[in-house]
Amino acid sequence: MRLAGKVVLLSLVLAAACFAASPFVGEWEGAIQIPGSPLTIVVYLSSDGGSWQGSIDIPLQGISKLPLEKIVAEGKQISFALAGVPGSAAVTCELKDGQLVGSFQQSGFTFPVALTRRTVAEQEEDLEELRKFIREVRSQWQVPGLAVGIVRGGEVIFAEGFGYRNNEEKLLVTENTLFGIGSATKAFTALWAGMLLEEGKLDLDRPIAEFIPGFSLKDDPLSAYITIRDLLTHRAGLPRYDFALIYNSELARRQIMANLSSMQRTGSFRSSFQYSNFNYIIAAAVMEEITGTSWEDAVAAGILEPLQMSVSLSCRDLVGRQDYALGYLRRGEEVERIDFWELGAAAPAGAINASILDLTKWLNFFLQDGRLGDKNLVSPSTVQLLTTPQVALSGRGERISQLSYALGWFVDSYRGHYRVYHGGTTAGFSALVAFLPDEDLGIAVLANLQGTPAVDIITQTIIDKLLGLEAVDWNGEARLAYAKQVQLLDELSVFNSSMRHQNTLPSHELAAYAGNFTHPLYGTITISQEGEELIAKYGEAEFKLEHWHYNTFIGEIDTMGRFQIPLQFLTSIDGQLNELLVGLDPFSSQNLVSFVRQEKIEKDLLATFVGKYLVAGLVVEVKAAGDSLLLVVPGQPAYRLAAEGKTSFILQGVAGYKVEFLVEEEKILLIQPNGTFEGKKL
Repeated sequence: MRLAGKVVLLSLVLAAACFAASPFVGEWEGAIQIPGSPLTIVVYLSSDGGSWQGSIDIPLQGISKLPLEKIVAEGKQISFALAGVPGSAAVTCELKDGQLVGSFQQSGFTFPVALTRRTVAEQEEDLEELRKFIREVRSQWQVPGLAVGIVRGGEVIFAEGFGYRNNEEKLLVTENTLFGIGSATKAFTALWAGMLLEEGKLDLDRPIAEFIPGFSLKDDPLSAYITIRDLLTHRAGLPRYDFALIYNSELARRQIMANLSSMQRTGSFRSSFQYSNFNYIIAAAVMEEITGTSWEDAVAAGILEPLQMSVSLSCRDLVGRQDYALGYLRRGEEVERIDFWELGAAAPAGAINASILDLTKWLNFFLQDGRLGDKNLVSPSTVQLLTTPQVALSGRGERISQLSYALGWFVDSYRGHYRVYHGGTTAGFSALVAFLPDEDLGIAVLANLQGTPAVDIITQTIIDKLLGLEAVDWNGEARLAYAKQVQLLDELSVFNSSMRHQNTLPSHELAAYAGNFTHPLYGTITISQEGEELIAKYGEAEFKLEHWHYNTFIGEIDTMGRFQIPLQFLTSIDGQLNELLVGLDPFSSQNLVSFVRQEKIEKDLLATFVGKYLVAGLVVEVKAAGDSLLLVVPGQPAYRLAAEGKTSFILQGVAGYKVEFLVEEEKILLIQPNGTFEGKKL
């Protein structure tokens, strides 16, 4: 006898029963006495001014929060029906000696029922058991601080902090402490797309080129067909060049869009899943172009304010708050504090910092199908669209199967239950935000330790307990897997050591490898010689180069986790090292990106270019910036100039724009797609 319905919490309930309102109000636990197989049930009853509400859990059948209807309470008698269940399933009971005793009827069958009210002390005992488990996990995994939130039926039933937001000063985590949520940010960007879809401003399946004239990738006719849906589902084949995003803070969304003609796809188009933060950067930039509003402003006004979330959208804002967590990284057996990572251009892919209370509001919003109070921020159909699988990632599995990606969310079958979730890892932080729509259950776990499995362990253990599933030692399994993972990471290399050519030497003297190598989109890498070593500098990253073989080197950096960067110098026909291939994907030595040697100009000559120029009635300024120049245009960010000749420069990160200096005439030429503008030095 299987009853269809929804699932909710089994036993962890924060709110105490309100005994004074009615003898029936509260949480009742017992069983339907089916011969040979008693069926445990939990009944929740509440009353508001004479109007009754209720629901029932049947853990063995995976049923939870199944609504009750036709609730009638008179004197010591109460009866109710199970909504939507065939066979007129109903319960009739009488209050006797503090118990509800009666019968369950369905399809002509009748079975005895006996229910006992769970006391506040019993509920608190369950909560303390949960707290004890979280503390044990925190200790075993050396997590400085954790925050855990659980929602059901539109209510926050658990939201607490554990440990320290600042491990050095022993400042405690609270329910309001802000943590980095990393890629769980993507669901916010996808929701913005859903809102624009409802407003008629966006079509998920219309090519981006129709919104952004001239949009194209390098040597890629298929890029003309890329849509917002392709980007939000990671099926566009864009590269995962996270190294460029992490360490090149000068990279801006506007510059990325202006130089997409220099980006090459590294995956197939629409036939496979290739996770890339560039998908969400570009999607957000397109929506910014359509609306004239920045991602930051749109998310703040359109999502955070209506949901009353105290979220921070940047590290600069975060450190101005009172209650925020510091980030930590585990190295060996030690846990070390690491600096915040300001995402900049990559904000739509992972910049949000949120508290556990913020995320309970976020979870409730989705569990209530986009409803806020008595109105909808978005329609239920949009929520369904955002959480419906779009790209299949895996098939059947033992416990977790049918993994897929929707729009800003992963979707799977967790032990037979439909689950929507997204994890997040950023510098010093880990997060997991998950909800089970059919069970009206949502869980969020935040940690200020980068890459910790604790967030998964806690989430999955809570789901199992709340749904009455057979217990799994997720913590024990994770510890075994982690030990193997540590060994693999120690041995990990982007290179296949069996393919290394031993006892080879570089083709040139080390001094010949030094110089600046530029890419229109990804910026500049500077190679310098220090004694008998080569040093590479890319944005905020600086690392030594280890010779691998011939003209191939390995760079390794460990500021927020261990990255290996392959570098290969190419020799031109005249014997010059004019090109450098760099691996910007920290997980692969394939699809290296070409950086071209930048012309070296003497400082005395550079100095002659510095000054103010009057161009088309506007005063622009050229400033010295170390071994390069900056072009400053009023009302715009400063543009770094990369030399392509002795007197000619390109605007780094802006395609199609050049500067030419006419030294003897003391003039400047600004060469743009819409024409060439001449200016006189002032």
